[in-house]
Amino acid sequence: MSFDLKISNGSFIFSDDGTLKKVFNEDKLRQDVIKIILTPQGTLKLHPWYGSPINERAIGKVLPANLLDTEMSSSILFAINNLIKLQGLQIKDGQYTTPNELIGQVLNISVERSIYESRQYNIVIDILTKRGTTIRENFALTS
Repeated sequence: MSFDLKISNGSFIFSDDGTLKKVFNEDKLRQDVIKIILTPQGTLKLHPWYGSPINERAIGKVLPANLLDTEMSSSILFAINNLIKLQGLQIKDGQYTTPNELIGQVLNISVERSIYESRQYNIVIDILTKRGTTIRENFALTS
């Protein structure tokens, strides 16, 4: 089983005894999805393909609402497809992963502008894991 260090608001999370907390299975998958979407593509010098083009293609752009929603959804799907490829490479290289932490299919990507804050976009992503469970991740992006 693989794991990742638990992150919240860009910071590592520690246990009461001072050790770093870890995430596994569906929690790891949720964190992997959020990390790849929120990382601007090209910012990791050793892995320029990693991340999402959402900042470049949508955030801060003056576009019609329907086109902006489409650009954001497309950028999110692009990033998730790169994550699927990365998961395939991890398996090929012999890293043990569980079906709970692997993406089987992207079921839905919903992007809606907040009715309370015009610069905020509420995003919902539904993913079917290879185990057959559905996970939902909700988060907001502000331009």
